[in-house]
Amino acid sequence: MDSGAFSFIRALNKLISNQLRAFVTIDGIVTAVNSDFTCDITINEVVYSSVPIKVLIGSQASIYEVPTLNSHCLVTFRDGNRALPQIVGVDQVDKYYISPVTELFISSPKIQFNNGSNGGLVLVNNLVTRMNLIENNQNAILAALKAGNIPSTPFALAPLFVAINPLNDTTAAQIQSTTITQ
Repeated sequence: MDSGAFSFIRALNKLISNQLRAFVTIDGIVTAVNSDFTCDITINEVVYSSVPIKVLIGSQASIYEVPTLNSHCLVTFRDGNRALPQIVGVDQVDKYYISPVTELFISSPKIQFNNGSNGGLVLVNNLVTRMNLIENNQNAILAALKAGNIPSTPFALAPLFVAINPLNDTTAAQIQSTTITQ
């Protein structure tokens, strides 16, 4: 082997070893979960603050695994720099945040589970409001009946029904999300 080839191989090995040092992972413990998609972690009694949960945090579309407090995590150091820790995996997830991509021509982002054929996720607050209206009307009728306010003629029923709010047919659009389909 001539000296030029040997120098090339030695330079290539040095380049590869420099690149590989950036991918070392270490086990850490999540000691705090912050609201900005970062955590405080402890590795061998050394505390790192505001460590990003996601390697590509701030990218357009992401799923953030928010770890459970005191759970284990795998941490890597970007470019081998100990001042740039990043969480690459966690063993216990408390919750997931999904941030869908928002493209220039889409007025609102969409999240679809499976093929979306079951419709949108239920908008619980809207559904509860509609259910409460039905329950309030039913309670008004029951209260009138229990109080003995049972009129003897159909025309005498009018005062009883004045207090009842009108009900309209519920449509899917009133109680389902168009952003998240399942």
